[in-house]
Amino acid sequence: MKRSGFTLIELLVVIAIISILAAIAVPNIARYIAKAQMAKAVSEISSIELSLTKMLADSGKKDFSQFFTSIPSANVAEALEIYKDWFYKLLRVGRAAINDNVPLRSEVVARLGDSYLDLGKDPWDNRYFFYPGPWKGPMAFRSHVRLPENAAGEPQVYVYDANRKAERDADVPGNPRADGLPGFPAPRSMNVYIWSAGQNLENDQAIIEMYGDPNAHDPLYKGGGDDINNWDNNAGWSGFYGG
Repeated sequence: MKRSGFTLIELLVVIAIISILAAIAVPNIARYIAKAQMAKAVSEISSIELSLTKMLADSGKKDFSQFFTSIPSANVAEALEIYKDWFYKLLRVGRAAINDNVPLRSEVVARLGDSYLDLGKDPWDNRYFFYPGPWKGPMAFRSHVRLPENAAGEPQVYVYDANRKAERDADVPGNPRADGLPGFPAPRSMNVYIWSAGQNLENDQAIIEMYGDPNAHDPLYKGGGDDINNWDNNAGWSGFYGG
């Protein structure tokens, strides 16, 4: 009795077809996952902002600089982890955060509610970052601005200098003062700055604080990076997620 089955050539053809389909599908799947993670982070940051706005309204304060009896450090990089801890506690337990060593002013404690948002980690399994405004001094928080490669095919760094400020002022007068740092600076008047380190798991905002001089950066760093945040209305981070 003759047995039927696949020949070696047929098997190789099937394997080749599967490989081609996988090569097409896998990058698209990864891009869709990245976009979904980005969308989730944007939504969660919006929810955080709404919850913090309610917290400010309850407390009767204009901004979060009036919330605390002390600040952890004048150095942004050193203060980030402490502010992160304080804001997570504030969102979860409101006025009871004072029992967890959050140095709240007494008049704030008296007016806060019990809970505002049971905030978890971002889509990349890290906690969100917080820093209270309004901002004083050179702006550390940036929006990513993508530039075309130069004639040699090398990436270029967007530096917010006097020329770039003049370009922005032509469209929207009153932009932040030029500071010669990579990326476009966030507004100085925000109540609180909120962001995720994003898919590279690196807090690109802290890089500015630690190095300052744009010439000290890796040329791939353009300011802001893939950090999804609450100050960049143009979603400069989206290019990192297939946008």
